[in-house]
Amino acid sequence: MAERRPAGYPKLKNYKPSRFMLPTSHYDKAKADRAVKFIENLCHTKGKWAGKQFCLLPWQEQLIRNIFGIVKPDRYRQFRTAFVEICKKVGNWDNELSVTSSHKLVVDIQNRTQKNMIAYQKKVIYTVSSKQLIVVQSKVNSTFSGLEKKFMYYRLSLYTFSLASFMKIMLSGNFKEEYIAKVKDEIQALSDTYRAQFEKSSLYLEKLGNAGVEANVVKDIGTAGKAIGKLIGNIPLVKEGSADEFLKDKGNYLQENAMGMEREAVKEFAAVANPGTRVFVEKMEDMIQIYNHTSQICFDSEKIYLLA
Repeated sequence: MAERRPAGYPKLKNYKPSRFMLPTSHYDKAKADRAVKFIENLCHTKGKWAGKQFCLLPWQEQLIRNIFGIVKPDRYRQFRTAFVEICKKVGNWDNELSVTSSHKLVVDIQNRTQKNMIAYQKKVIYTVSSKQLIVVQSKVNSTFSGLEKKFMYYRLSLYTFSLASFMKIMLSGNFKEEYIAKVKDEIQALSDTYRAQFEKSSLYLEKLGNAGVEANVVKDIGTAGKAIGKLIGNIPLVKEGSADEFLKDKGNYLQENAMGMEREAVKEFAAVANPGTRVFVEKMEDMIQIYNHTSQICFDSEKIYLLA
């Protein structure tokens, strides 16, 4: 059947055998051509593409040539089984124009999120550097809430920047160790900065909470209540009564309530401590290992093994 590939449809150029081809194996072009031609002589049988010829995308043809063209000395295929996984709705993923457009979009996201990170970092530093000797509890609460909100946006910007950096590597197809390591180290450094700012902010909020007027008043009343309870308990005429126990209990309750106010606020703020970027760092470490330090990939029903 004559080729009816649509004009402008991408085609594999400069095929190179898989880097996992064994030294004892070789590439048989005739066998690979036969498999490719067989598939591209088939047609869709239903749907809007019914009757249309199959046209392999470059990544699909690369896969077919690797599977059917790479053979061992006995002329049998080296690769007997292939596992292929692809996301839904990415039909244009391998289209050069689509990849270029997506790459530009990812770079734009990177730039915008980096600016946002710097902006929120400055806001956090400004808040933490302000000195307040005496503050009311409402001010403490609003500062907690304000810093928590700033860190939420700060963290979102950092996470999105990390995701865009990861996608940039995938779209560029540059899997060299030096390049990936540089991107990974940048994300790690930004994450460390985030954690350092969070630690400083936590100490600031702790000091601010201790300076809150209402909380300290409640604590002082609680301390006084316990002291009065002890004093009354030492008066002979009422020593056996329940008044002292009542005051002691109320004193304990008030003091615990004041501490609880601080603990609850700190607990809510602690929820944004982790920037959540470790997943991207780990994936980049895997990419470095797979593309730069692996000669073979083997797997069984439970695990995948990378052989250096």
